[in-house]
Amino acid sequence: MHKLKTILTGLLCALLITAGCQTVQPEPSASPTPEATPEIVLEPKVTQTPEPTAEPLNLSTTTGLPTTLDYRPVEVMVENSPEARPQSGFNQADVIYEAYVEGQITRFMLVYATQLPPEKVGPVRSARIYYLDLAQEWDGIYTHFGGANDPNASNVYKKFKQITLRGHLDGMTEKNYFWRDSSRKSPHNAYVNISEVTNLYGNGVKMPQTPRQFANFRGGSDAPLAGESVQTLTLPYSSFNKVIYTYNADTGLYSRAIGNKPFTDKETGKQCTAANIIVQYAKHGSYNDKAGHISIGLVGSGNAEYYCDGVMRKGTWEKTSETAQTVFKDEDGKVITLAPGNTYVQIVPTNFKVTRG
Repeated sequence: MHKLKTILTGLLCALLITAGCQTVQPEPSASPTPEATPEIVLEPKVTQTPEPTAEPLNLSTTTGLPTTLDYRPVEVMVENSPEARPQSGFNQADVIYEAYVEGQITRFMLVYATQLPPEKVGPVRSARIYYLDLAQEWDGIYTHFGGANDPNASNVYKKFKQITLRGHLDGMTEKNYFWRDSSRKSPHNAYVNISEVTNLYGNGVKMPQTPRQFANFRGGSDAPLAGESVQTLTLPYSSFNKVIYTYNADTGLYSRAIGNKPFTDKETGKQCTAANIIVQYAKHGSYNDKAGHISIGLVGSGNAEYYCDGVMRKGTWEKTSETAQTVFKDEDGKVITLAPGNTYVQIVPTNFKVTRG
């Protein structure tokens, strides 16, 4: 019994010793939860599209208005008999001349230079000697349909051989740019596409090196010009062509009429207007031929009147040669200043009586 007790005591001691010798392993610590890494979102790269650069604006030498177009002049002869009205293409012309031809009828020469050229201008009619004096000073493409061909000094075809034009289109021989409008009777139905004619520049016709200028222009924001107040101007070319201009203070333009009927552009239906009107007094004569062709002395000098901004000023004009630019001057001999915009030049005899109101 004593022996059994001794054995049990030994076994208990052995167990206690073993337990005391074991290394207590620490409980494993919980692994820290890694912080969430924020998702990196790449913004799409935005390429800034530069705004289109506006074409530089220049001031037109023929209107004083801003323009992006080069000086590419085209001069067109347009009829003004009652059968030809309303005409086409007037609202885009920079300068418009009106002068007598035979039979108390007047004819226009429209100058397109720095505005978008129209596709239809007319009715196109024949050339006259004195209009060639005007065409040469603009240094452009002279456009007409026929011309005076009497065997005397009025013959324009003889004159064509004596002068140099930058370009020349005659509807009698050139068919590519002219056509007949079947809605009108001949000869009051010939038209020309000035947009296509203008494209001849750089395609067989050289560009003029120097833009032509016949006057100065006040700035668009400058005060109106001073002078004698004139609100209406009447030019009685004939009983069937009494030209009347009426000033509109709201627009700063003169509305054009023939008698009591507005003078309109057939293509737009709008009444034609003028920023400036020049009355140019010149000597008129006759060639004494059967057709009654007249002569007008446009090389030389004479008196002039200027209507713009609702006022009238007096002065003079001078043209030293057939190719020289007509220069319009004020009473002090300085180049005249006009309002920005288009100009009608009304050529009349030296004894012509205008009415102002």
